[in-house]
Amino acid sequence: MENTTHAVSDATIQGITRRTNQLRAIHLEEIKNLIDLGLSQASIVDHVQRKFGVCRRTAYNDYDYAETERMAEPMDNEPQDVDLSDRDALMRMINTLLISSYQKEDLQGFARLTREYERLARMSGQQYGKP
Repeated sequence: MENTTHAVSDATIQGITRRTNQLRAIHLEEIKNLIDLGLSQASIVDHVQRKFGVCRRTAYNDYDYAETERMAEPMDNEPQDVDLSDRDALMRMINTLLISSYQKEDLQGFARLTREYERLARMSGQQYGKP
């Protein structure tokens, strides 16, 4: 008689698929890179949820862990100011993402992107919503 049961991997427990340590390390490294870029916690967590398919709580836990690890690492150089010459390119990128978010009917993403767009616009002294 053959054994017809499928082997259960170490990563699967009671039907719940868990990440391997190697996969988690990859996720944490990407989160650290996004933190270094100066992105907000909310945008990083949203990105991690969408890209890696983890739940909200796991994304926040990963963010906290990555930030703690990042702060423990010695800094090789001081943080640099934002280069305003990249602002226009960033505004064009956000505009493209706004259109995509609108087409997908992602209202939360659309609202976040709108705030980021307005923040970039204010860097040049423009004021929106005022006559």
